[in-house]
Amino acid sequence: MAGVILNISLLILLCRKDIGRAARLYRISCMITALLGLYTSFLLLLLQDVVILVDDCLAVVLYGSLLFYLPNRVIDHLAVAFFTQVHTMWQTISAPSVVQWMTLAHPNSSSARKLLYAYSIPALFYINTWDD
Repeated sequence: MAGVILNISLLILLCRKDIGRAARLYRISCMITALLGLYTSFLLLLLQDVVILVDDCLAVVLYGSLLFYLPNRVIDHLAVAFFTQVHTMWQTISAPSVVQWMTLAHPNSSSARKLLYAYSIPALFYINTWDD
């Protein structure tokens, strides 16, 4: 619950506080990171995973206090969302650094191009995960 509260507080702070024209692109990147943190925190409220090794077989067990009350189809969607976010989160962590690098290395590029370059690979991974 603390992660949800902290990420909502960060989003409110980033929306209200003017950090200057020069840092506008980095502010957008921080907002995306805060939204992903809020999404992860919300998913962790609903379910957690434990990896168990039994007889040389790896099993992933999902558990959570609300899982018993939800329909199986909803649980399946939550599981895909959880594994997508938690196990590919490392790809979105580096995106703000890519935005900074693009700003320094290519100052004449548009802000939209910098954001597209930084977040296109993580977005493709998320889209590929949901593709059946």
